[in-house]
Order: sequence, then structure tokens, then C-alpha cells
Amino acid sequence: MWATGETTTSPNMAFSEGYEGILVQFKVKRGTIEKLENIGIASGNHPDILELHATLKKDISPWNEKYARFKLEKGQVNIALGKGEALKIFNDNILEFRFVKEIKN
Repeated sequence: MWATGETTTSPNMAFSEGYEGILVQFKVKRGTIEKLENIGIASGNHPDILELHATLKKDISPWNEKYARFKLEKGQVNIALGKGEALKIFNDNILEFRFVKEIKN
């Protein structure tokens, strides 16, 4: 996957359908989230994120070259991959993917 301004994963497809762009579903290797947690930061140092993902570092800026950014949005945690190490980890762990649809708002 290529980096964009909003290269973010979501556990909920319905949430992602609210954004313009290409919607793709990925299947990744077991343990991928844990690898991202190892280089992860909690967006805004949000206590709910830190409770769910206790090993995350505090929010750092700029983050997009070295870190995965775990962000609480509408009650769920999405993972922003940036354009560096987190994106590489994600790409290296993709088992399969499928195009779902293009969304134009």
C-alpha cells in the first residue's frame, strides 16, 4: 500500500465508508497489531487508548515517519500508518487484500 495523507486502518468497514477514497479490505498476519503497538503512540495521550493499548508511547510530533498513531474516533481505535516504519510493518504483514469500492462524496 502507498502512503497518502490519510493512510489509516479501521476495524470497522462502516466507519471507513464515511471517507472519500479507495476502500480496501486487508487480511494481515497474526501479531501485526502487536508489532504496530511496539512503535505506537497514543493520539492526544487519550486515556482510553492507553488503557486498551498500555504499551503505547505518549503522543509525539512529527510521528508519521517512525510511529503508528493509535487514534480514538467515534468510540473505536483506528491506526494511522503514516509514511514510514508503521506502513512498512503493515505492508510486510499483508496476507491478502481485496478492493471493496471507491467512495466519492
